[in-house]
Amino acid sequence: MKQSMNKETAVSHKNRIIERFSSDSEYWREVYADSFDENKTFLSIEMIERKKAVLAFVNQYAGKQRLSVLDVGCGSGVIMKEILERGHSVTGMDITQAMLEQAKSTVGQYLPDSANCILGDVENIPAKDGSFDAVLSVGVLQYLHDDHRGVSEISRVVKDGGLVIITLPNIFRVGNFLDPYYFFVRAIQYLRYKSPFRKVKIIEARSSNDFNLNDTFVNRRYYFGQLSGLFRLHCLSKVDLAGIGFGPITFWLKKLLPDPLSIRISRFIQRMSRIKCFSFLNIFANRWVICLKKQGDRRNP
Repeated sequence: MKQSMNKETAVSHKNRIIERFSSDSEYWREVYADSFDENKTFLSIEMIERKKAVLAFVNQYAGKQRLSVLDVGCGSGVIMKEILERGHSVTGMDITQAMLEQAKSTVGQYLPDSANCILGDVENIPAKDGSFDAVLSVGVLQYLHDDHRGVSEISRVVKDGGLVIITLPNIFRVGNFLDPYYFFVRAIQYLRYKSPFRKVKIIEARSSNDFNLNDTFVNRRYYFGQLSGLFRLHCLSKVDLAGIGFGPITFWLKKLLPDPLSIRISRFIQRMSRIKCFSFLNIFANRWVICLKKQGDRRNP
């Protein structure tokens, strides 16, 4: 009975994800738009910086090789377009049809038949083992109930020696760490929802908007290195990491600095975090872009 209830909750949870991203698919295309606009918000700049970091890792580790890439959770297809412009082949997969329609529009000049835009779920990727040279998972894992199935599937479909790029949001981001609201309000809420005495351990989104408000912590956050063991379990070895976004600094959720100044400060700290002796700063980044390589199944050489 409990297993059946958890399955039903998980299905309902996924339906809420589909509703959420179907309703604001156009918004995400605009957020990622890499055009000069001095009025862009801190979040939009952060998303653009995340996209650039993902593409920088692809460039760095692909070299002159032409890759076959799977973009899991491809959204509006902005990263797909950039991958295609670099001469790689790419398949975009998303759980929502509305996002796929956006992706088809974005990459239409490169993939006129849209055959490389497929409906799918990271927990059950419709591809054979070792199908891709690289797999990207940008802003996906935090919406799942459990990371294990998603990471397992990503590892399964990438070739031995292949590239995996995963992004994760940070629960100890600098803004949270310095704002007392997160110690006196959010920390108490978190402990209540994560209490071992809760009868139902899988928490369902109450509505599609719950992923934005995150009142029930369904949009999960991670601490630095939290998934390292899981990556190793699935033969994924970390080769690089970039911290993205530092701020904005708030007091009781009120911004203390205007966005343009917060963006400049964030970019400065971001550059510093790339220097080896200041790499500890990445612990407090808003999110991470993690670059991994598939080492092959060491248990069955």
